[in-house]
Amino acid sequence: MPEYLRLRIDGGEGLSLERISPAALGRLWSARPPVKEWNFVRHVESHGTWTYHLQAELGEGEQEYYLKIFEQSEIYRVALRKLCSRKGLRKPWRYPKEMLRHLFDVSPAKVGFETAQVLLAAGINTAEPVAFLSQGAPVFKRGMLLTRKIPDVVCANLAEYLLSQRDRLALEQWTAEKLAILKELAGIIYKLSQMNFFLPDLRLSNVLIQKPLSGGFRLWVIDLVEAEPGKPDEDKMLWHLIANPVYAQLFTKDDRIDFLKWYLEPTGRENQWPRFCSRIMPVLEKWWEKWYQKNRAAGNS
Repeated sequence: MPEYLRLRIDGGEGLSLERISPAALGRLWSARPPVKEWNFVRHVESHGTWTYHLQAELGEGEQEYYLKIFEQSEIYRVALRKLCSRKGLRKPWRYPKEMLRHLFDVSPAKVGFETAQVLLAAGINTAEPVAFLSQGAPVFKRGMLLTRKIPDVVCANLAEYLLSQRDRLALEQWTAEKLAILKELAGIIYKLSQMNFFLPDLRLSNVLIQKPLSGGFRLWVIDLVEAEPGKPDEDKMLWHLIANPVYAQLFTKDDRIDFLKWYLEPTGRENQWPRFCSRIMPVLEKWWEKWYQKNRAAGNS
């Protein structure tokens, strides 16, 4: 594992690779989003996050990074707005409860940094954590997480890649590649199921596929900042990956069965796949109906 140094910069505390310049990190830390000079990637206001792609000299030569900035005040601003909405008035306890929970949250920047270290130690590919800083003032918590860009990534995520390959390849080639990816993914998910934390946002859109010029592929798990302590909920994890209706068009029934068999194989449970299907599929049907009704209503509004 690489060596990290403890940092204190302008009210923030954290860790960084020892070769990273504290002065350079201080310049990143002092910026307040939105930052026009940086390459903007995504803003998720309900999570209070801004993500940027940087190419910068931070002490190890010109490198490419991703920087995620957390502003807890943004979460409260959004929650207050929703509290006054029609949905908030129907469930008046929901958003105050959510706001209270965030008071005691561990810094997402720290969670993402530490979870990445655990995954890398377990042999699971994820973006290398370069540095994090967090400021723990109640209500106005701030944080930032700096990770190294993963090279040779194809498409925005694994779901987009599978969709593009389905449209590009002949059926036989598409099926063979899809099954090879599912087998690799099943092994990763098995490893994650043995961890002492759960990734509630783990889905195909948070898995990247890397295809080096030398050939082959590697899968990378990203977006670890929502990791929760405790053993993973196996059914929920499997459902998000293979039964979520957003990805229903990607996988046949046989694909799902193969995935479950590969996932269960390390523990000798591959013959128990029908029991997992019987538990997961009713959840799929219920969620699909809810998802369809929601999207149909949105289309008619």
